[in-house]
Amino acid sequence: MALHNDLRHALANGELRLDHQPIVSTSDGRITGVEALLRWVHPSHGIVGPDVVIPLAEQYGLIAEIGQWALERACLDSHLWPTPDGHDLDIAVNVSALQLLAPDFAASVERVLAPRAPIPRSSPWRSPRACPCTAAIPF
Repeated sequence: MALHNDLRHALANGELRLDHQPIVSTSDGRITGVEALLRWVHPSHGIVGPDVVIPLAEQYGLIAEIGQWALERACLDSHLWPTPDGHDLDIAVNVSALQLLAPDFAASVERVLAPRAPIPRSSPWRSPRACPCTAAIPF
C-alpha cells in the first residue's frame, strides 16, 4: 500500500502525535512556551516527519483534517505544563500555507479555541514550508 493511502488512515488509527519543543526566552532562559511538532508513527516505516507528512497531506486533500487535529491536540496539551504562576504555556502550532489560504481557516481556529478559556490575544502561526511567514491571529 502506498504511503499516501496509509496517511488516509493514520488519524483514525491513532498514528499521529505531537512532539513538543521548548521555546526559551533569550533574556532570562525561562521556558515561555512549546512548539507542537507533527509526527506520524507509521506501523512499518517508523516515525515519519512533517517534511513527508505535510506535502502528502496537501497533495491528497488531507491537510485540513490533519491540521484541525493538530490544533485540537495542541490545545489539549497546553494544560500539561502549568507555569509557576499557574498559567498554561503558549503553544506554537505550524500550519500549512494551504490551511492559511482556506477561507474557513480563521473560523476553524476560533471553533477550537472558543470552548477554552482564556482566549489568547494572539497566536503564533508559522507555515512549515512554502510560505516563509508568521501570522498573528488576534482573538
